Amino acid sequence: MSRWVIILLLMLVVMWALIPPLLTLQTSFMTAYVFINPLRAISRMSLANWRYMPYRLILKWIRNSLFVCGISSLLATFTCMLAGFGFAKYNFRGKNVIFWLFLVSMMVPITVLFLPRFLIVRNLGMFDSFAGMIAPMLIYPAGVFFARQYISRISGELAEAARIDGASEFQIFRHIIIPLTHPLLAILILFTFMNTWHQFMWQFLVARNAEIQTLMVGLGSFLRGLGTGGEFAITGTSPVSLEGLQATASIILALPPMLIFILGQRYFLTGLIMGGGYE
Repeated sequence: MSRWVIILLLMLVVMWALIPPLLTLQTSFMTAYVFINPLRAISRMSLANWRYMPYRLILKWIRNSLFVCGISSLLATFTCMLAGFGFAKYNFRGKNVIFWLFLVSMMVPITVLFLPRFLIVRNLGMFDSFAGMIAPMLIYPAGVFFARQYISRISGELAEAARIDGASEFQIFRHIIIPLTHPLLAILILFTFMNTWHQFMWQFLVARNAEIQTLMVGLGSFLRGLGTGGEFAITGTSPVSLEGLQATASIILALPPMLIFILGQRYFLTGLIMGGGYE
């Protein structure tokens, strides 16, 4: 296949991938949803949708989201690293069976787990709290797989030398494994952060108190209330459109994780390649 044909195909793929976010950005500046040429749309753009957003509430929702997602990602990364270390460097009865059960659990639809998780959280007294939103996010099977693959590449002689010098198992984990797995830590933090960031249904079920709502739930409640006569209901004189507000909310929701990925993409890509077992 000609080199220019390959370049053309890649350009078409990139353009196809960019069309949805570009249309979303365009719609966020439109007071009425219309599908027109982006160059012609410039003359019809307005900041009305952006000005209509409840930024005081959004800042509170972002604060709650960063707290929930930050704590969840750190604790989930720690549990994934410990489990990956155990699967990679220790031999015990049923090791392979337990590991494959972790992998099989990734195939279970998340909606099937809502009821048992809800009952556990309610019986533990964590309903309608940050703890109730965070607790189910602490186990991330895909993260255990990446950690096991990555740590298994580290020479076992380092741990043996540390044991001879009198180091405990946790000291080996803390002072040998952790410093050698910075790219893995970066990708686990990203994946667990994103997994929690997009948990709309679980956070909606557990967090009924408006003061602890996350950005995903808060924006959903805001958009749902636009046509119900509430505080932010759209009136006939409002210079905004429902589609424009939905597009604006989507962009606001996507900005924090996008910023995190841009800042740490070098570590994320390195961790993904090495965690998958590729040179």
